[in-house]
Amino acid sequence: MIGPTLKPTSFGLSGNYRNIKLYKKAINDAIDKRIDEFNAVHHLYAPYLKFLVNDAGGTKAFPEIKDLFKRLKEVSAPDSKDSIAEIKKYFGEVVGPISIVEDKDINSKTEFDADSSVGVPSSVSQSGYDFEIGGTEVTVKMPKGKTNTLKPGDIVRNNDLKVRKRFFDLVKGDNKMKFIYELFELLEETPIKEGAYKAIYGTTGYDGILKELVGKKPEQDSVLIPGNGSPIPESIMMMYNNALEKQIELWSKTMKDDMVKFTNLYYRTKKLFAFSYDIKTNTGRGVPSFKDSVKDAYIMGKYRAGPFGADAQGNKTDKPTRVQPEKLGIQMSF
Repeated sequence: MIGPTLKPTSFGLSGNYRNIKLYKKAINDAIDKRIDEFNAVHHLYAPYLKFLVNDAGGTKAFPEIKDLFKRLKEVSAPDSKDSIAEIKKYFGEVVGPISIVEDKDINSKTEFDADSSVGVPSSVSQSGYDFEIGGTEVTVKMPKGKTNTLKPGDIVRNNDLKVRKRFFDLVKGDNKMKFIYELFELLEETPIKEGAYKAIYGTTGYDGILKELVGKKPEQDSVLIPGNGSPIPESIMMMYNNALEKQIELWSKTMKDDMVKFTNLYYRTKKLFAFSYDIKTNTGRGVPSFKDSVKDAYIMGKYRAGPFGADAQGNKTDKPTRVQPEKLGIQMSF
């Protein structure tokens, strides 16, 4: 059996809410409308979701949690291995604004309260955040692991012109920050299939913004540096794309302090912070976490930029991969 999705859009929550009370009511009403979906999994599923909404700041355990969790572990969801993972990821996005306001540990460290407004975007991929509280945009990540939400366009083509200008004004006076910004400008302006290649080899083979990487892999260079003024065919670039992306990732990891500084500058400029949501298995209580700084950041792709893989040192392998190219982004942990 596949259980129901818990994405905010599945509850019809997209929109703006004047305060937390109105947002809570919208969630509770939406759960009631989907009661048959939840009852098909377990008769306590809907009451449990309401418990997470209405008792976010409490301390009591949810009754009969052991039996409910046993069932939720057995039932997968459209985008999760089981329904508990679905709650942590997607219902965490739903209940996030409430937890930030009502959880005592978080509330004491933020300026948000019950009168804070809530905004839920209709498309996370277009907005770059999962919800908004009191004007601050928040991205949700799993309690353990990393997230890759910052794409080149988020940074250098932000729809908010004031944010874009303010961020550029901050980085332009620092050569290292400006260099990273210009790298992301290139990645945004270049077609996805050519991004990593153009970053390293440029147009001539020696004029890429990351031309310092040329010469480190002579065998690769012999294939990818243009000869007689003829451009390298896209099919050849694609063969090496995963290897090139891995080389850029390894380069960025040597720049850890600068990457972390750059990412935190962007987050503070945009007022974009991170929220995660875990569950205590013995009580069923939600455990929220709200972070406003990044501790690690580096550039990374999804390892599907071309038909062949790459090893840990950035060498092309013959192992086939699923080809679904995406722009390189900043992988980070909070």
